[in-house]
Amino acid sequence: MNNQQGTGRDITFVNGAVTTVRSGGPVIIGAMCAVVKSVERNNVPLLPGQASAAGDRVCASLEGVFDLGKTAALAIAIGEACYVNTSTLLVTKTNTDVFVGFAAAAAAGGASTVSVILRQSV
Repeated sequence: MNNQQGTGRDITFVNGAVTTVRSGGPVIIGAMCAVVKSVERNNVPLLPGQASAAGDRVCASLEGVFDLGKTAALAIAIGEACYVNTSTLLVTKTNTDVFVGFAAAAAAGGASTVSVILRQSV
């Protein structure tokens, strides 16, 4: 097949001026939510946790299970739909935020993260 562009497991893009991303954190691309695998500036990888800038090359996972930050007081049950708030980039249960996937394990209120199985909305 000559028209396949990739596996669909990752997406690589040039970071826009208004998007700050960090390795291991969620990134919202249109209606998709992905998890940043790596960020490069001038072909040099940024250190984990180092913020990106406009023009950086970002590679993000579209599938997998990831521990993501969540609203601390929020309890999430296994299998519950998870969303990411566009301002805080934290996982919520608010269906007007960007859908990210389903909880792979329960997360109690007070926990700072939740394991999420990434799923792309249709």
